[in-house]
Amino acid sequence: MIISRKENKLPKFQHKIDLDFVVGNPPYVANDTNPELFREIRQLFTFCNETYHNKMDLFYWSIILGIAKLRPGGKLCYITTRCWLDKGEKTGVETLKNFILKESYLSEIIDLRNLTVFISATGQENIIFILEKKSKKYFFSSIDHS
Repeated sequence: MIISRKENKLPKFQHKIDLDFVVGNPPYVANDTNPELFREIRQLFTFCNETYHNKMDLFYWSIILGIAKLRPGGKLCYITTRCWLDKGEKTGVETLKNFILKESYLSEIIDLRNLTVFISATGQENIIFILEKKSKKYFFSSIDHS
């Protein structure tokens, strides 16, 4: 088992869906290199099954979950690689892009491709993006907030 779930870890946060802000630098783990991790996450979180693709990256789920935790009008700000903006079908990114378009507005993208943000991360062209959650309260029908 790769994931050890602690029952008391952040118990108040697990069921929150009314955050004003979500800020982060999500993990970058490809399904190709760590299929066991993806299998375990899909067993723990129902929404992951609905958005899974065998060519996806773990940070896709981080973005989806971040948006799901926001209250209407809440904002998400992440720094990620910019590669997902250009990826197309057969990479799993279309599910992420559709979720973003359905659930939020893109407020801003700051392109950092000419800056070295993380010295130890080779070949990274980064962006900072800000999303605002739309006011309608629709999520995937079975999003698991635990």
